[in-house]
Amino acid sequence: MSARRHNLLQQLQLCLRADIFNMGIIGMDKAVPNVDENKLYDDISYLIETTQQRTLREITRTGVMLYWHIGHRINHHILNFSRAEYGAQVIKNLSDKLQLKYGQGFGHRVIHRCSQFEKLFPDEKIILSLCLHLKWTHFVALLNIESKIKREFYAEMCRIERWSTRDLTKKIDGMLFAFKAILLINCIDE
Repeated sequence: MSARRHNLLQQLQLCLRADIFNMGIIGMDKAVPNVDENKLYDDISYLIETTQQRTLREITRTGVMLYWHIGHRINHHILNFSRAEYGAQVIKNLSDKLQLKYGQGFGHRVIHRCSQFEKLFPDEKIILSLCLHLKWTHFVALLNIESKIKREFYAEMCRIERWSTRDLTKKIDGMLFAFKAILLINCIDE
């Protein structure tokens, strides 16, 4: 074991001992007092659940950013916004190769959506912000909206209101944007 690794392990052990001492599990005399097992169970359950939630959020964020970077790479470095026929052929060939190596998750439709995603949301900083709140399925629903202002409206409302993908789709189908626009126009006229 390297000296650095050994040093890190010692530091981790000291931190764990300090945490255990602070939680009241081990006293100064190293005697173990009565532990409320229900509280211990609740504390550990909370640690596990919050770690699982953080992990899922990070996986979701990383997946969205992966799709954006795939689209960016295709659009800027390979296609350079070339003609549609050439782009469709490149995407088909690429997806065929990716499916062989990584499975169905990288089929033609997904790769096409990645390209479309980066075209409609070209600012990486905005995606980094939005993907903290929106999943890939949210973005897929937003890809079907032609108007940039409508897309931005629904993305922002989804972020603020924490809509599920189902809620987002209902709002889009229910023409919430048009309703809010009419309300805004009426408020301005008054």
